[in-house]
Amino acid sequence: MASETGESIRPGRAYIPWDDLPVKRETVAGIGTVLPVVVLYLLIAVLPVAFAFWASLHEIHTLNPEWQWAGLENYREVLNISTFWGSLWRGIVYMVGSTLLQLAVGLWMALVLNRITRGQKLLTAVVFTAYLIPTIIVSLVALRVFDPAGGVFQMISTSQSIAG
Repeated sequence: MASETGESIRPGRAYIPWDDLPVKRETVAGIGTVLPVVVLYLLIAVLPVAFAFWASLHEIHTLNPEWQWAGLENYREVLNISTFWGSLWRGIVYMVGSTLLQLAVGLWMALVLNRITRGQKLLTAVVFTAYLIPTIIVSLVALRVFDPAGGVFQMISTSQSIAG
């Protein structure tokens, strides 16, 4: 048999182990390309959500390291709170409204920026600078909070005897 002796199955072509596989080489390459992203997504998104759901089925106390099984009792309690449903409705309205407003304003701004010919680069730079400002502010606040010489986190941890 050609595959056992190493002879070529097709004339003028050396034997390649891929020829005997039931899947194509492109399929294996595609899976190899997508697999790291899927694993990363599982680690970053799916596992924390699954852990949070598992933790929600337990009664957890800060000072007691043992979790006590609560089942769906936590959910029953939340669903029976009178203000929950109003808060849920307001949250959904806010989410839908802000998303639609952001889409409308973003589309309008894109159309306006596309029509302007004079000063378009300057205006585009000014608009996109607004996206950088929140990141810069969060970075500066984090530097102040986690400053080892006198940040808020350091003061709290030393007052609670957490840090040495």
